[in-house]
Amino acid sequence: QLEVTVCGPVQKSGPEEGMVMDFGKLSDLVKREIIEMWDHTYLNDVVSFTPTAENLANEILRRLQEKGLSVQRIELWETKKSRAIV
Repeated sequence: QLEVTVCGPVQKSGPEEGMVMDFGKLSDLVKREIIEMWDHTYLNDVVSFTPTAENLANEILRRLQEKGLSVQRIELWETKKSRAIV
């Protein structure tokens, strides 16, 4: 499971009025940039680092920030009881 927390000002007008970011757009971006690239893959073959939950969470943070998102927190669960937060 992956949780992405973004922060920023609440939009005062336009199609995203009352939102920091449209959750549909956030979901689509995360799916395209993270999930589709890593889901059902052997992570050792697709990343250049040891794929611990902590390292993966840091990489997710970096990739989303490169896309211009103001990410406050990434939570990546390994199991129902174990997660990494960056």
